[in-house]
Amino acid sequence: MKCYHILLPLLVLLSHSGVAQTGPAASEWVPRRWTVGIQAAYYPRMAMVDAADAPSGYNYARPWPGLPSVAYQTRRAGAVEIGLLLRTMPQHTTVTIDSDGTAVTQRQSSTWAVPVVYRGHLDEKRRRWRTDLVVGFMPVSSYYKEEITRTDVATGRTYLSGNQQKEYHDFLILGGLGGAYALTPHVSLTADARLAFSAAGYISEQLLPNGQNGISALAPALSAGLSYHFGPTLR
Repeated sequence: MKCYHILLPLLVLLSHSGVAQTGPAASEWVPRRWTVGIQAAYYPRMAMVDAADAPSGYNYARPWPGLPSVAYQTRRAGAVEIGLLLRTMPQHTTVTIDSDGTAVTQRQSSTWAVPVVYRGHLDEKRRRWRTDLVVGFMPVSSYYKEEITRTDVATGRTYLSGNQQKEYHDFLILGGLGGAYALTPHVSLTADARLAFSAAGYISEQLLPNGQNGISALAPALSAGLSYHFGPTLR
């Protein structure tokens, strides 16, 4: 799995979370009401059809790696966080010429996923390190459309020879651990290791031959990045 660059920061954060800190108070953890962040994310393949590839009912891809998020600290010991994952391609056109004429294939796809999690802080000490228990869910919606228009070389007639649309919806359950290291009272490094369970992925694993659907019912979801904390402090 090519995700060690994301997993390594998480292991470092979690391994140091229980160690006593001697840094200055200016860098200690200060709970604040709001947090915005951006993470490099590695999420499982979730029926996100890449329209640039040849049409395939089982051609799934991962979302783009950028994961923006915003969190609301409900109290000192917990926060609700919502993020956004996307993979879109407005339109991809392929022209094929053969002895019968010309075929123009147009494909477009779009997918969004919204991870919503609750972060339960496992310790409330205002020091640099923090460890979270992360639980939540993630709705996923994907849309794919393909249209083929042919022009007959003998008659010059143009007609629609193929048209298909596909939609996919899923609801993933998320759970795992998170870690954070306070660089300043407002900025912190963050990392998460979660497991994502897909009900649709589980069903497709039962119905399709192994390896054809490209979806795993249970898969890792890893991320690491930066967060900015602002708003009133929580006492």
